[in-house]
Amino acid sequence: MKNILLLSLLLLSIRLSAQQTYLKKLSFSNLTAYVHPDDSVCNVNHIIERFDGSLITASKINRDDQQIQFLSGTNPVINIDTAHHSTLSAYLFSALKNTMDSGFVYSKNYSSWASTSFSTSLIKKYDKNLNLQWTYNLGLPSGTAPDQRVWDIAIAANSDLYCIIGDSIYVLDQYGILQNHFSSLGAQKLSIFPNGDLLYCDGTSLSRKDNLGSTVWSLSCSNLFELRNSYLYVISGSSVQSVNPLTGSVIWTYPLTVSSAEISGIDICSSGSLLISINTNPGQVIKIDASGNLVWQHNYNFPLFGLGTIKELSSGSLVTGGTYKNGGNFPFSAGNYEFSTFIATLDSMGEGKIDSTSTFWPMDANHDSIISFTNDILYVSLAQGATGWSREPNLFSASNFDFDLSDFGTDWNSSFGIGVNHKHADCNGDGTVDSLDFQDYSHPFAQYPVHTFTRIGNNQSHTRGTAVFRITPEYAIVQAGDTMRFYLIAGTGTQSFDSLFGFALQLSFNNSLIDTAYFQAKALDSDLGMTSEIRSIDNKFMQAGIVQVMLSRNDQQFRNNINDTLATMTFIANTNITTIQNFNLFYDSFKAISSSGSDISLNLLSDPVQIDSFSVGINKTDYERSIKVYPNPADEFLKIHDEQKLLKAYCLKDILGNVVSRGQLGQSGTISCSQLAPGIYFVELSDNSNFIKNEMVLIRH
Repeated sequence: MKNILLLSLLLLSIRLSAQQTYLKKLSFSNLTAYVHPDDSVCNVNHIIERFDGSLITASKINRDDQQIQFLSGTNPVINIDTAHHSTLSAYLFSALKNTMDSGFVYSKNYSSWASTSFSTSLIKKYDKNLNLQWTYNLGLPSGTAPDQRVWDIAIAANSDLYCIIGDSIYVLDQYGILQNHFSSLGAQKLSIFPNGDLLYCDGTSLSRKDNLGSTVWSLSCSNLFELRNSYLYVISGSSVQSVNPLTGSVIWTYPLTVSSAEISGIDICSSGSLLISINTNPGQVIKIDASGNLVWQHNYNFPLFGLGTIKELSSGSLVTGGTYKNGGNFPFSAGNYEFSTFIATLDSMGEGKIDSTSTFWPMDANHDSIISFTNDILYVSLAQGATGWSREPNLFSASNFDFDLSDFGTDWNSSFGIGVNHKHADCNGDGTVDSLDFQDYSHPFAQYPVHTFTRIGNNQSHTRGTAVFRITPEYAIVQAGDTMRFYLIAGTGTQSFDSLFGFALQLSFNNSLIDTAYFQAKALDSDLGMTSEIRSIDNKFMQAGIVQVMLSRNDQQFRNNINDTLATMTFIANTNITTIQNFNLFYDSFKAISSSGSDISLNLLSDPVQIDSFSVGINKTDYERSIKVYPNPADEFLKIHDEQKLLKAYCLKDILGNVVSRGQLGQSGTISCSQLAPGIYFVELSDNSNFIKNEMVLIRH
């Protein structure tokens, strides 16, 4: 007995482990004008499992359309039929059922409310190979019977189709030929017993009728019931009842916490247990065993409007579906109402990928609802090499990338230290964060600084902490056509960068002052690491006057005590400048993070370059470059070499711009540094009247 029990547990374990679940898109809508609240509810309303395990679904896929679709494993969805909804008329699907010959049948109902309201239907039968076999056309209704929609179809043991049409039941044979018709007695849902008895439900009561039309029994019912073999379950008010199908007597009653209007579907499992799906938020599935005991109850936060139906498959897995939203709060989104449809499988315990699936925007790598180069690209760098579930390509989209449309994805097994799952950094959805995910940030929209940040320019500062980041030019004065090199400096002598993984910035400038064909950003060996340890990315939108630079480590590590020049940026001054111009670099946005993904607070500083057009007298640029400041790094003193002997005064400033020393240059051209704390400083040299040179120096003792 013990061995039998162990074998049973082993078989159950194998069955559960084989239940691989999935979440699949049935539609991807970009419709935005939703007039009625129900327009946004895009549920899977009917699901049947075919002889080979494939599925046929009837779903509302967007505001205007329903579709009959074929699904087989992970293969692309095949659309079989479409029903369109317009202002004055609508096609709607109903009564999707398997037939005895491994085909399927459904109704395509047409309703019009233009001048005269009426409804009619087409009943369509497909064979096992998805070929349309026949169509039964009810035609235009007469004035005395304006409602000819098909409410339900039941399949008899002899393959006849019993179709509730308006207030009648039509009996069609397997070839679509009318055999009989009689009153439906107001029924809207129908089932057939093996002996031919009919089970009617009219929305208030459920009745069993024999083949003579006599009532065998009747009880209260809310239009939801399910019959399978000897099991019959009925939704009555806010409870579910197990009913003896022979006598109509109630075996047990299980109270529900929802009303019958909130129940979207019921299904009887092979074990006799009952599954119930709920169409409110959160979506919910309840499983009750054949004795009336709760087996499990599971909530699902991913669906927007609960679940549309529930069904057990022959594998023991469950299948359901609902609405997801591809669009929303992203600032550049064209609309806020892109509702679409998904289908999902669950294991026999109601668990699946849907449990860890959520909606997000591709490129919002840190999941803060802000998308920009500066805000997100560092997280793509930090997550390099992470792998997980890939996302489906967006249906009806030319590519996987639509920055104004959200997508959904299942959680990976890895996350940033700040708790954000790595799936958010997989911009292209291929299941791997790699160099391809950087490419999306070169799109022109990525230049917009959607960051809570005050735009600052040269000689201005933005204080957010004690650490310092500064952009300073190699030469304070250049001539038209000269190269302008800027140093990107992190840290000061008294306050270093700690826990730095990398930084990203966006700068804007007057593009008329430069050669727009040239820009270069270059990482340097520094306290952040050797260049072989650094990942560097830059985008240039020179015609828009914007450049973007990211610098990070390439090993997901961080560095402390950073006081160094990390990189250079190089522009070329426009050769056509004829008057003195100041070239200003403006921080549009800036971000620095640690290896956990946390923000690093800092002060931002920048210094200008004067573009000089002088062509007579002393060439100031050549003279400035002839001045030498050495040694650099310095210890006890600095020497100034000035062949023309024009320099008279000096001023030493720290990286924050504070004056730490000033004085006159003697004949020796020596400046004492012995009293200065180690760090980065700037030496400003002048002839007492005119500023001539600014040089960055590093003091080390």
